[in-house]
Amino acid sequence: MIIGIDTHNIRSGGGENYIIKVLNNFNNTNSTIKRIHVWGNIKILSKINNNKIIIKHNEKLLNSNNPNNLISYCKRIFWHLFKLKRLSNKHHCDLVFFPGSYNFSGVKKYLCINLNILPFEDKLHIKIGYNLRLIKFLILRNLYLFTYSRALGLIFLSNYAKNQVSKFYKFKNNYNTIIPLGVDLFDFNFNKKISKKNYTQLLYVSPLDYYKNQIEVFFAVKKLNTKYNLKINFIGSGNNKYAKKFINLKKSNDPKNKFSVITSYINDKRLKKIYSETDIKIFASECEAMPTIVLEAMASKLPIASSNIQPMTNILKDSAVFFNPKDINSIYKNLERLIIDNNFRKKLSSKSFNLSKKYKWFLISKQTFEFICKINT
Repeated sequence: MIIGIDTHNIRSGGGENYIIKVLNNFNNTNSTIKRIHVWGNIKILSKINNNKIIIKHNEKLLNSNNPNNLISYCKRIFWHLFKLKRLSNKHHCDLVFFPGSYNFSGVKKYLCINLNILPFEDKLHIKIGYNLRLIKFLILRNLYLFTYSRALGLIFLSNYAKNQVSKFYKFKNNYNTIIPLGVDLFDFNFNKKISKKNYTQLLYVSPLDYYKNQIEVFFAVKKLNTKYNLKINFIGSGNNKYAKKFINLKKSNDPKNKFSVITSYINDKRLKKIYSETDIKIFASECEAMPTIVLEAMASKLPIASSNIQPMTNILKDSAVFFNPKDINSIYKNLERLIIDNNFRKKLSSKSFNLSKKYKWFLISKQTFEFICKINT
């Protein structure tokens, strides 16, 4: 079997990390896979390990110093529309995998994965209002649905993601399966004792956005700070009305950074260092297909306070405390449970770390390629 992978619209973030991890953990125990042809830009291809089975094709039209400008976008679309099919035929690909979720190339035998659930979240669309961002989500939704309706197979990251998409598309003629994202096991020791006299570091890593609820978390921590010596680091950025509102609220309520700080996105090395200095991880999102940030906290043995919404509750099971992300008092009470009870934190951390083991990337990669081979039979 010969597989093609089109990464023309994968530039950074979760999509880039996904395809790199899946390929770098590929183990050719299945002799039916003879070749995997990957077409992409040099940035992604350089991060994929050399492997005699995996053939990397650096496509000039997919490379750009500024991948977000209009010219670069048009070049990528041109390549996808007019070159991919010819290249996949040239290399005798039996099946093409589209991790970027859409396909207009003319390739008939393909499968794809849903990595972006936001176009299917109507409750988020109501919050952001009618603007260019909403138009983008609606366009993406229709592009995805067009692609899904013709795919031989679909991969979803969680049952929640599948259920959201199924509100707009009924699965009839294709295989579909649930294969989550993976995680690297950091194996740090984070069980630092917390008391009223000790400094307690909280961490919330996520883009500043409506559905992430940083404002509610901020005011819950502000209230807790009257009883405990706390500091929270919000790692993330945003270019939307919510981000501006949150930053202004933070400046007016904590201008001297006494208990809170906002940090822009940082590289993985520094993030791991921050994880090692963190006592409690917070995740207050309402809309997620599969939150990598939660998996990282689990693998890092961090006690977690999470929103009580799927898929977080299904992933964490009984290894975290859960709160209503729109209720400041709910966030306050559940964070306090973690702050005051060291043994409780240790118990939860141990449970979540054990749960994280089933999300090892080599297992996710194995499941992915087994599903691809099943599609081709």
